[in-house]
Amino acid sequence: MQINIYYSKDFKQKEKYQDFFIQKFFYKDNAILSGLLFDLFFYDVEKFYIDDNTIDVVLVDDSFIVNTSDDIQKKLVEKWNRNKKIFFVALSENFSNILIAEKVNFIRAYSQENIFDYMEMELYHDILRTVFSKEKIKIFLSHSKTDGEDIAKDIKLFIDSNTKLDTFFDVTDIQNSDDWEEKLKDEIDNSLFLFIYS
Repeated sequence: MQINIYYSKDFKQKEKYQDFFIQKFFYKDNAILSGLLFDLFFYDVEKFYIDDNTIDVVLVDDSFIVNTSDDIQKKLVEKWNRNKKIFFVALSENFSNILIAEKVNFIRAYSQENIFDYMEMELYHDILRTVFSKEKIKIFLSHSKTDGEDIAKDIKLFIDSNTKLDTFFDVTDIQNSDDWEEKLKDEIDNSLFLFIYS
């Protein structure tokens, strides 16, 4: 999967953001996610082209707002209208001054205490939604029955309070008199897993 990152040619923090994307989305050197995650390419937004097979992330700062031509903004709108595989990150509170902001919800990173943590969480969710063709990603919380339930409740509370993810947690999501085995099978097929070992 290819991800294109676009920004204004005058984007002052280009290297900092390139490092962030390379560290978080390109290569993982650990036992769980070892190797290449996504092909990443970085471009001046004035070179934007529509490719239905890529995911595009557009970083919108004040220089983007001032310098991006109407023709490019129209192309961004066209890509969004075609397949929604484009995500806009507002790095300035002035983001609403561009054409696409009239229609599309932005990742409002500028208003967050830790911009990079917030961007990582939001973009992983959006990219996974795109890759798995889901409206929303659901996390299946699998836990030990003997002592993992409290930890799972805390994780569910965090996810529900701080992310756009859905969760499935057997304690609260299997209704009385449900066929619990059938419900678990359905949720396993439609969720990503988080195993909680305690």
